[in-house]
Amino acid sequence: MGHAGSINSIKVVSDGSFAMSVGTDKYIRIWDVRAKAHVCSIDGTAYTDMNEIAFAPQHSAESSDKTAGTQLAGLACVGHQDGSMTFWDLNMRKCLAQYMAHQSETRGVSFNVDGKYLASAGFDSQIVVTDTSDLENLVTVKTLQHEDKVVSVKWHPHLPLLLSTSADKTARIWYP
Repeated sequence: MGHAGSINSIKVVSDGSFAMSVGTDKYIRIWDVRAKAHVCSIDGTAYTDMNEIAFAPQHSAESSDKTAGTQLAGLACVGHQDGSMTFWDLNMRKCLAQYMAHQSETRGVSFNVDGKYLASAGFDSQIVVTDTSDLENLVTVKTLQHEDKVVSVKWHPHLPLLLSTSADKTARIWYP
């Protein structure tokens, strides 16, 4: 079973065994890469279109999904068209929190190396760094500014720095 609309993002967990995709049909689709098969779908139709998905690194391949008989990543963040981000427990298949980070579309989301911070890219020209250590009390810790829409953001895999691209025709390295 595939998506019913456009697919906006697909990511592979760190061990390469699973991929997860999101799009305009508002479902998180989980794929077993080894078996080349769809594993399950998580209903996100209560939220706006899904633009991007990211996994919290400390949760990758930790818990077992008894239904599918496979290992799934535990926590993911999805950036939405309305500027919000939702945080999902992929094993329980439910949304744990929603956070309004941007005044316009959230186009990119990326967890830092230990999963404590999430950077989000918005069409409001901002990068928002959010402390995710307590999902019930999400807090913006830093806001970085581009001159135009921020299209993507990515934490460096080992260093405490961010990379971003923007419609202002720049790619930047940030030391937040």
